Amino acid sequence: MPASIVEEIAIDRGRVIADIVAFFKTPHCFEIKSDFDSLARLSKQSEIYSLFFPKVSLITTDKHLKKSLSIIPNWWGIAVAKQGKHEIKLSYYRKSLHNKCAVKKNLLTMLWNEELRKELRDRGVVFSKKLKRDELAFLLSQHLSLKEIYDLTKSKISYRSK
Repeated sequence: MPASIVEEIAIDRGRVIADIVAFFKTPHCFEIKSDFDSLARLSKQSEIYSLFFPKVSLITTDKHLKKSLSIIPNWWGIAVAKQGKHEIKLSYYRKSLHNKCAVKKNLLTMLWNEELRKELRDRGVVFSKKLKRDELAFLLSQHLSLKEIYDLTKSKISYRSK
């Protein structure tokens, strides 16, 4: 079970919105494409999510399965949704693998500037007040392990969504 599940998180300064992020030991992003959705944005979403998340999965239908396979990376998981008698059933087409391309500091850019500044101050890191979010996130990433980044991101974003 995930420690927290958050819906609709702005990623990369709002260029894309992650449908669901589940915080397990590592954050796992889920993009949902129903029969009523277009795949027009999936390429851009795929590119951006791949820079941020250690795990990503697409939840889609048979209608979009074949085309989505040519758009998303091989390490993305895929679950196919089918209407049951009283519920929607998900079946794995393939499980997600660990993304080796995610950039360590990118998850930290999901935090607000003041959250980043507070974390830097708490660690005794001296920094200019003029630094922008990307710069603050990069600086903080130099002082945290990957596990600490996952835990911090989970803590801050989960707290905000309550």
